[in-house]
Amino acid sequence: MDSIIAKMKLFPIIKRPSLFTGVAILAGAACYVAWNFKTGRYSRIDWIKGFLIYARVRGAKSKFVAASYTELYYFHLLTYIGKLLPENERCKRLEIVHDLLPGQENDLTADHDYQFVKLPLTTEFQYKGATFFLLMCTQTDEVDVGTFPWNRALLEELLQEAMDMQRGKKSDEVVYFFYLSSTLDWQQMAHRKKRPMDSVILNDGVKEGLIQDVRGFFANREWYLDKGIPYRRGYLLHGPPGTGKSSIIFSLAGEIGYDICFLSLSSPHLNDDALATAMSKVFVKTIVLIEDIDSAFDHKDSTDAPNKMADSCKVTFKGILNALDGVSSQEGRIVFITTNHIKKLDPALIRPGRVDVKICIDYATEDQIRKMFARFYPHVEPQVVKEMCLKIQKGLKKSRKKASMACLQSLFILHKDNPNDAVDHAEKHFEEYADSANTGYLDFYM
Repeated sequence: MDSIIAKMKLFPIIKRPSLFTGVAILAGAACYVAWNFKTGRYSRIDWIKGFLIYARVRGAKSKFVAASYTELYYFHLLTYIGKLLPENERCKRLEIVHDLLPGQENDLTADHDYQFVKLPLTTEFQYKGATFFLLMCTQTDEVDVGTFPWNRALLEELLQEAMDMQRGKKSDEVVYFFYLSSTLDWQQMAHRKKRPMDSVILNDGVKEGLIQDVRGFFANREWYLDKGIPYRRGYLLHGPPGTGKSSIIFSLAGEIGYDICFLSLSSPHLNDDALATAMSKVFVKTIVLIEDIDSAFDHKDSTDAPNKMADSCKVTFKGILNALDGVSSQEGRIVFITTNHIKKLDPALIRPGRVDVKICIDYATEDQIRKMFARFYPHVEPQVVKEMCLKIQKGLKKSRKKASMACLQSLFILHKDNPNDAVDHAEKHFEEYADSANTGYLDFYM
């Protein structure tokens, strides 16, 4: 004990703290930090990474692979960030190799081969005046793009610019379609040129009302948050087959600049957990489309409960409900559901909160017939169009059928060069292709 006291007397500065003591301690700490930086034991990111927000992007799993859509985004993100990196000794540019698979054209939907990126474990770069950090997870081949919380909007903007770079100049002109792979990743399957809204002919007010509702949803995000209401929107389009349900969704996606993820509840890869995972992975600015949801249920026996799942469907009814409004439901998400048989759906599935807007898209009306005829034959005078459409309506009435827009379109395509032939063959066409008046669809909408 005496020896310890004697040693303590050698450091009287500790017994009586002073300004000199504080300066000495700070100087010592600064020297320690500087030494760690110089020797490479620690970097600046090690001291601040706990305060950052991150976006993680998955890369390739092997040196050469047929890349999925997500993995291609990994490549394009790094390529874009590589252009932002300063050229100096501590921060080398990314080295990326990107080649098409043999025999493929340079198209946005083509598969690609690419090599791993040579990336420093921690890379700092500037984007629009803000500091960002790029970190590579060597074991999982993922990259984290991090920045300070007050730069969140810039982080989202950076990720979106990389997405635009991936899609190229065509991004303003096309809608991309995705399907759910066996690995529960959304992969691109096709892209199509945007369909003009005026090419989809519905009853007066239906199309305009839908667009107004979607735009109102976008404009009221803060209102939803202030009221504590989940910020998501669900739409149910119901009606006979061929009336334009899928067409209006595709056209709307192009109008608002969204892509479409097709979700099949009968997929063999899908169970409740997989469905929740898939819904949580949906890209931003993407519509989730569940077509013909009634086909996921077993309706063989009319006495069966409406929520009994089909044998081919591994997803449970409860799993579907949780996916629509459970924890896995993303904020800002838009879901469209279509069905030909709304009365076969359990009320719990389409209650408000899961389905906010229900829209009936019925058989073609007189006004729709006239508008479609005028679109196919723009050279015909309006008065003549009116007279010809009256004859088509008489043919439809004689056939005792109900015509969908798809049925009308097929008639006009068959006789695209001669409107008189379309009128003359209308009754026969409806007898063969139109729906019977007693199909049972109409009682859903009366």
